[in-house]
Amino acid sequence: MYAPCEIFATRLCRAYTVIVMRRLVYTFLVLIFAAAACSPAVTTKRKRKNKKKPRTLHANTNVPKPYKKRKSQCQLYEPLIRETAKKYKLEPELVMGVVKVESGFNPGVKSRVGARGLMQVMPKTGKYMKCGSDLHDPEENIECGCKVLRKYTDRYKGNLVYGLSAYNAGPGNTNPSNRLSELPFNFRYVEKVLRWRNVFVRFGCR
Repeated sequence: MYAPCEIFATRLCRAYTVIVMRRLVYTFLVLIFAAAACSPAVTTKRKRKNKKKPRTLHANTNVPKPYKKRKSQCQLYEPLIRETAKKYKLEPELVMGVVKVESGFNPGVKSRVGARGLMQVMPKTGKYMKCGSDLHDPEENIECGCKVLRKYTDRYKGNLVYGLSAYNAGPGNTNPSNRLSELPFNFRYVEKVLRWRNVFVRFGCR
């Protein structure tokens, strides 16, 4: 039988040996992982050969046509407006302002009360002024609208505020304001027309 001291020394030696072995294994594994991390990655993929065939140039028969900028509605009717305004001695930009506010240069517009065309002429007014029968036709509409605007401008001695007010609401609604030298009830309409008139004077049609 072993003495107690010999048994204790044997166990201590075994424990120490196990600890040393574990540390050696741990150090060995650390060195392996460190070497794997530092070494450059080996690529096994082969480079693909460029098998693209050279392009052959052919004559392109479908050459697109050069882009042509479309005219705006204002530019479309500007020559007609200038010609008619000159005939009735009106400022073309003023007539453009009326057309812009009344219809936005859309000849097919018809209001709830029945006004028609670019300058929103009422059929009764067109008949009274002996205008053409088709108020949706741009030429006849601008002709009739300029005739009416010229009449109301002369009626109020060239005063555009009352002339435009009468064009929009009729002279019966404008006369009281004229007699009292007050702003007409539809002055906002007059302001819009004059504002657009200034825009067309400065920048023209766009």
